[in-house]
Amino acid sequence: MRLLLIRHGHPDYTTDTLTERGRRHAEACAARLAHEGITRLYASTHGRATETAAAIGAAVGLPVLPLAFMREIGWVPMAAAVAGEVAAGHSLLDGGWAERPAYAENVVPPRAAVLAEALDALLWELGYRREGEGYRVVCDNRETVAIVSHAGSGTAALSHLLSLPLPFLFGQTSPDFTSVTEVTLEGEVGALTVPHLSLFNDARHIRGL
Repeated sequence: MRLLLIRHGHPDYTTDTLTERGRRHAEACAARLAHEGITRLYASTHGRATETAAAIGAAVGLPVLPLAFMREIGWVPMAAAVAGEVAAGHSLLDGGWAERPAYAENVVPPRAAVLAEALDALLWELGYRREGEGYRVVCDNRETVAIVSHAGSGTAALSHLLSLPLPFLFGQTSPDFTSVTEVTLEGEVGALTVPHLSLFNDARHIRGL
């Protein structure tokens, strides 16, 4: 199975819609994805994500299925905490990061934990059951599944899929508008597979926009 994580286009956060530039982003992303063989299209229930997904849905002939758990969980609070931890000399790869005050008192990690549990429930429906840092292949799924979401929620999803510390990805990455990140899950039925990052933050389609 191919899982495509897509960020929404340039937004007006006040109205939770796309700007004119954001609509051009969405159309360019839709053209980019038109021949990717997408079989299921999900989106966060925020307006800026559903509007982006609608453009993609029109290009691939699919309805947009709502995923409330992929609503934005907060990029700014976590990025600020990460910056403070780096300044204090703490490693972003430290396995005990969640116990430090900067993160323990932050709103993002508990939201990310809820997201991870819901994401695993969706993946189980699609034929992959989480076991440790991998997924047991329950059925042979050849689908290409797209999820349109946000910088924070998309990064949290990727963190969980790849079993990388949340601060590391929030500190070392910053998803571009309508960027496409691809994770593949492959293996024979019954085998344990590890998600593979095959494309990251591809936003070439909006260059010049």
